[in-house]
Amino acid sequence: MNDEQDTDIAESIPDAPKNKGGRPRKKDDGTKGTWVLKNISNETKTAVKKASKANGETIGGWVDRVLIETAQEQFSASKEVEKPSDFARQQSDLLEKLADKIDNLERTASKPFLQRLFGG
Repeated sequence: MNDEQDTDIAESIPDAPKNKGGRPRKKDDGTKGTWVLKNISNETKTAVKKASKANGETIGGWVDRVLIETAQEQFSASKEVEKPSDFARQQSDLLEKLADKIDNLERTASKPFLQRLFGG
């Protein structure tokens, strides 16, 4: 009978939050998990190991650095288009207008105070 009472009491107590302490959890940045890269040749793996060791980096650190550098180079290379886009054309038009306004301000700033105040 005591066993039944113990199980009934244990079932009636809600689970208390576990405050284990320790290091706080990192925020999820959407990249959580392990990456699995398939179809990588043994030659590539060997070259990566040697390159990371030569640079004094871990394999993960070396791969991370090289991937981000390569991705940035390819991204910037893909942006180099001979035909300007509408956005680029709008930006250049806005820059021209801004340059004109700056020129006008410089011209009016060189005038005497009373001419700037009353026009002329």
